[in-house]
Amino acid sequence: MKKAIFLIGLCWAGFLNAYYMPFAESYVADEETGLLLYACGSATGGDSTAIHKDDARFADWASGWKNLVYGVNCEEEWRNPQNAVGKASDSVYDIVCLGDGGSITLTFDYPIFDGDGFDFAVFENSFDEYFLELAFVEVSSDGAHFVRFPNLYLESKPIGAFAKNNPRYIYNLASKYSCGYGHPFDLSELKSAYEFALSNGCTFSEEYKKSLLENYPYLDFSNVRYVRIIDIIGDGKTLDSEGQGIYDPVGCVASAGFDLNAVGVINSKKNSALKTQTILFTPISDRRLTGISPILLEASASSNLPVSFELAQGSGKIENGYYVPAEGVSERVIIKAVQSGNTVYAFASAYVSFLISDKSFQEIVFPKIADLPAPVASPKLITLKASASSGLKVSYDLSKGQGSVMSSNILRLTDTSAPQIIEVKASQGGDANYMEAKTILRTFAIYNPVAFNSSNPLSDANSNGYCDIFEYAFSQPYSGQNDAKFYPQIEVLGTRARVSWRICVDSDEVEITPKYKLNDGGETVPEYSLDYEYIEDGKIYRAYHYDVDAAYGDEVGAYFTGVLKSGETADSPVMSLRLEYSFEDWAAANSLKDADASEAAVPFGDSISNLQKYAFGLNGSGSASFSENKHFNVKIENGCPSFSFSVAKYALDYLDATPLWSSDMVNWQSGDLLLETSDDGNFKVYKVRHLNSQINPIFFKAVLRKK
Repeated sequence: MKKAIFLIGLCWAGFLNAYYMPFAESYVADEETGLLLYACGSATGGDSTAIHKDDARFADWASGWKNLVYGVNCEEEWRNPQNAVGKASDSVYDIVCLGDGGSITLTFDYPIFDGDGFDFAVFENSFDEYFLELAFVEVSSDGAHFVRFPNLYLESKPIGAFAKNNPRYIYNLASKYSCGYGHPFDLSELKSAYEFALSNGCTFSEEYKKSLLENYPYLDFSNVRYVRIIDIIGDGKTLDSEGQGIYDPVGCVASAGFDLNAVGVINSKKNSALKTQTILFTPISDRRLTGISPILLEASASSNLPVSFELAQGSGKIENGYYVPAEGVSERVIIKAVQSGNTVYAFASAYVSFLISDKSFQEIVFPKIADLPAPVASPKLITLKASASSGLKVSYDLSKGQGSVMSSNILRLTDTSAPQIIEVKASQGGDANYMEAKTILRTFAIYNPVAFNSSNPLSDANSNGYCDIFEYAFSQPYSGQNDAKFYPQIEVLGTRARVSWRICVDSDEVEITPKYKLNDGGETVPEYSLDYEYIEDGKIYRAYHYDVDAAYGDEVGAYFTGVLKSGETADSPVMSLRLEYSFEDWAAANSLKDADASEAAVPFGDSISNLQKYAFGLNGSGSASFSENKHFNVKIENGCPSFSFSVAKYALDYLDATPLWSSDMVNWQSGDLLLETSDDGNFKVYKVRHLNSQINPIFFKAVLRKK
């Protein structure tokens, strides 16, 4: 039977509206039962929201993919991710199959933004209007924090391998439409869902609510760069946003799961001449109401334009870059950081969310659970050792795997076959004195170990820079053609460098440690995050990343050290990346336009050109002085005249600086100068001494030349 969803406040008397209501589709309710029914049916129905692939509203299409994880029952012939790039097709074969439980993240050359109406659409390949293979749809600005669209599924009976679904009982699950028609999504709905999650009448499941509240603050609605599609295994164990089981075809072979054809963008910045900027908003931890003081707000725009703050939710106020809490009020506060853009840069925003409570906060410490090499005897007993800072008892839930938690903290696994990934959650619900703690998820693998079998660990037979130690860790062949996507990557995200990589858990005879150097600094071993883990071709993989906060002009060199259990050690090739900041970007960040934006212009009458301000790190939005550069100095040192100055590192990609001297300010030369350079934060410091102490008078200058 269908699930009865009762509504509050509709025109039908006697029904209560305590359920999340569809945002992007019209709906009706049965007058006798209160059953929620959707007016939006199949793609060819007159009331459909489906958008045909040839619709003129589409301005852009997905241009790439990352983090592709194939689920089970997906044969090699259907593993064609390039088919999901570009315009949608009418062919049911022009797809990438995700398999049961698989996922893929689509990337775009130009960001998606929240505009009028629907913002993008997802295309699947259903051969009719009722054989619907379903998936969750999530979006992200930074590629790390994904926000899932609220979704509803109103049927309650299992569906076989080739049975059918009624699209009227499906909401915001891609795709309820047949091949050639896109299922559209409106980013604005996420704002409404977030407000609903914060309301007293919220009926979202705890799992969906927590995920939404945690990830939403990181979403920039003017700069959505990633769309993630996650296949739903439709056996009823996967739940919608309200905690109801979802059913779609199960038992399929060869090409099971969601078949992605394309993602089309309606509101795309492709048609905008404005450059994209991002805002990095420092997170704010939850605060105790007692003794609370004003909270510093820290945010910066990748454009270097100034950022302002707005109070999106809360009873306090914002003053001089601080949030001043309302006296005696416990509440969730949401603050928005805004950069309004200019003639060069588009609008950008970011949010932070935090709690102010009269209760104490608590945290759970849940140590990692060691992976288990097969074979593992069944049943397997594992002692769980999580603790709450409050001292309150922690509860456990086996969220993935077969077994149960006994005697409060003993995990009993009844299925110990390999490969598989086990998930355990630790939670503490709080009491009269403590807030509920954030649930901690721990995963561990039962895997089939693979022996390291290279006779020469340092050999690089395929000449890609990675010796056999790393080929083993990444589960790539020691020789022959390898796929670059399985190797570490480095990319720019605003003023951060992101390094990502994956390792094969089965390759347990090696330990891989990430490292990096910033400019000419020492070696740093970063803290890193697990993005996801998956099983592919019988092997278990884990994908990780870390970010390096840097400034324009900084160079990040990322690499890895691999150590075999037998003792052999090797370093990987260094991946280098410099955060560029061109003169044009600098001029835009200082709101310089037309003739005032040229390198030679002196827009503020201070006798200092824009190029000099750019190079020496001086104020570009008003009158400046060379004294702003603390390294400008002329003095007598050890009896010899010396001159020092510094150049912003970001400018070194654009120009060279040469120190010169003269005794008459007419004839300038570089000879007889002893040059020393050093680093000071975001500047390269130049210091020269003239070797002839008898020259008097002597003059110095720094000449800037474009490369």
